Amino acid sequence: MSVVMNIVILAGRLTRDPQLATTSKGTPVARLGLAVPRIGSQTQGSDDPPPCFVEVTAWGHLAEVCQQHLRKGAPVLVQGSLTLDRWEGKDGDRRQQMRVVAQRVQFLSRARGGQGQTAEAPTRGHSGTRTAPASVTDRSRSSASGADAALERPSPR
Repeated sequence: MSVVMNIVILAGRLTRDPQLATTSKGTPVARLGLAVPRIGSQTQGSDDPPPCFVEVTAWGHLAEVCQQHLRKGAPVLVQGSLTLDRWEGKDGDRRQQMRVVAQRVQFLSRARGGQGQTAEAPTRGHSGTRTAPASVTDRSRSSASGADAALERPSPR
């Protein structure tokens, strides 16, 4: 039996404000740029290694929440999966780009109430149906994708 996992967890800062668009079916989609600091490798003459720049895509309610509450420079923790986009450029060359499809985005900066926020996309149950996380405080459905999303506030530590 082989084990296959596609789980990514990244912490970094946004390189730009989230860019929100909608698909032809009306599903919201947000594109985020994330700068993730590298640990261990240093460039000559510098104490700080260059960051790794990662493209992140969020769908549905998660996309809307990210666009409403996040701005360039905001610290976030993103949990999702890797996907490889392939296309042919205008010059006819084949191109590809790895990106993360976010299932959860935790806002690491503190809100006014002293608590961070976490926005989640749906999770899948054993039967393959989508189920909401147990700690949901706000849910909505996106008719185009059939997905539900959640916004939760973690308890103070």
